[in-house]
Amino acid sequence: MCTVIYLPGQAGLPRFISIRDEHKARALARKPMIKHEGDVDVLSPIDPLGGGSWIGVNGFLDTIVLFNGAFTKHPAGCVYRMSRGVIVKQLLETGIPLVEWTYIPLEGVEPFSLLVFTDAQLYRLTWDGKQKHQEVLNKQVPHIFSSVTLYDAHASGQRESLFLQWYNQVTERSNTPIEALCDLTNDTYNGFLIKRE
Repeated sequence: MCTVIYLPGQAGLPRFISIRDEHKARALARKPMIKHEGDVDVLSPIDPLGGGSWIGVNGFLDTIVLFNGAFTKHPAGCVYRMSRGVIVKQLLETGIPLVEWTYIPLEGVEPFSLLVFTDAQLYRLTWDGKQKHQEVLNKQVPHIFSSVTLYDAHASGQRESLFLQWYNQVTERSNTPIEALCDLTNDTYNGFLIKRE
């Protein structure tokens, strides 16, 4: 949930990539499974620590992907009342994530951002710790988001350049695999496959 990528898809169905950079001591997430919640089926992995998820899709094809932080780095180590991943589950379970976003109380929740695809539109929803933000994004172009909790503006810019380089290769040769993105840099601190202690 530290790097989120959006790729415009064929026939209006986009692709999402979530690179979840977690501490090696963190418990492994449970494999994705379909759960029937109210009147909505939701497919997502579950994080055993917080009970939420960083990515999911519901039966209406609403897709939500979480990444940590808002627009600027916030202080770490605070105690929060609920996991941000629970918000992902709650929004997917409603079947109307944008409406639910306006009503869901977020006081006491750590700052976060969500990439949301619903009703054939792409949005970035952000909670900065004080207020909610909602931005419509261009769904026709690729996007990459790097968590401000891990990457400063310089590193985020470098990652975006590498991503666009990879994306241009993909559009020129349709068989370029996603793994090729990870091979563009050997930087284990700010690259796409990181190894931090």
